[in-house]
Amino acid sequence: MDFSKGGEIADICTSHLGVDGTMNIHQRAERVMAERGLDTSDTTLRNFVVFKVVQALHHARRCKLLRIGRKA
Repeated sequence: MDFSKGGEIADICTSHLGVDGTMNIHQRAERVMAERGLDTSDTTLRNFVVFKVVQALHHARRCKLLRIGRKA
């Protein structure tokens, strides 16, 4: 699997934040997979995409492109 376009996963995830900000990481990974036309029933692939989503969101947070956390 190639996510060669830099920031593609983070872009997909953040585009869905405005639609539904309550999704968990697995739901976000499934949205990424659906947008890329990947088989969401493939458990191994889904786990890989979950890992990539976590990495992308943490990277966006470190670069201050995204604020992750709960409101007080």
